[in-house]
Amino acid sequence: MLARIIGPATGAAVFLFSAFALQAEDRAAPSGAETARPPGVVTFTFDDGLRSQYDLALPLLVDYGVPGTLFVVSDFADTADAASGLKTGKAQVFMTWDEIRAYQAAGWEIGSHSATHPHLSEHAPDRITAEIETAAQRIAEETGRRPAAFAPPYGDFDARSLEIAMRRHSSHVLAWDETGTGNRIASLDPARIVRLEVGSDMAPEIACAEVLRAAREGRWLVLMFHGFVEEDPGSYEYATGDFAEILACADYLRDAGLVRFATVTDVVEEAAATN
Repeated sequence: MLARIIGPATGAAVFLFSAFALQAEDRAAPSGAETARPPGVVTFTFDDGLRSQYDLALPLLVDYGVPGTLFVVSDFADTADAASGLKTGKAQVFMTWDEIRAYQAAGWEIGSHSATHPHLSEHAPDRITAEIETAAQRIAEETGRRPAAFAPPYGDFDARSLEIAMRRHSSHVLAWDETGTGNRIASLDPARIVRLEVGSDMAPEIACAEVLRAAREGRWLVLMFHGFVEEDPGSYEYATGDFAEILACADYLRDAGLVRFATVTDVVEEAAATN
């Protein structure tokens, strides 16, 4: 596994030496010591249900055995289904329901990202309710499970949309972490789960460092991705080579017993049972 990560020299590999130091430090602690760190938790989340997430990212996720949460826009999937024979327009950009179910088969939960991807705070309660309820119903019809996790489009919400969403879901996942402190399971607010956005300007070694930080501090790190490209990523895109490096780093830390992977709902249910 080490050769798989370091192979050609990678920036993320540098952080694995810190991981070894952390592991040795933890093993040196007396058995049953109160200072032993709980494992960090890492959740991979994808927004929008983009075709590149299916074509380029899913094979890597299956290879590494990584679960996560896919937030889909139900109307986008419906449109992709209707246009799938044409392979044009939204059929090229978004996943069909069959492709979304392939994520489900790979151990991913299917969360809701609304019906049409609006700015929820700009609409009246009736429209907000329709956006959230329509998406939940369509996801349930196509996957056999009503979504437990909801992520508001653009990370945009207000008190009204938050209340409507939490009446229908067990979690409300934000678009970014303004505090930089991540999530603590022991004091988790399921209505305000924060994420770290991984975009084209974030080197994989930085993401790897955040995974290691989650292990050191016993935190829940939720990573957010959008589209994928093989090279030259633009706005809201990430290069698959860099994504593979993040997966390799996280996988190595998992094998070392320092982090574990989970879906959003897995962690929310764990928090509810223990808090």
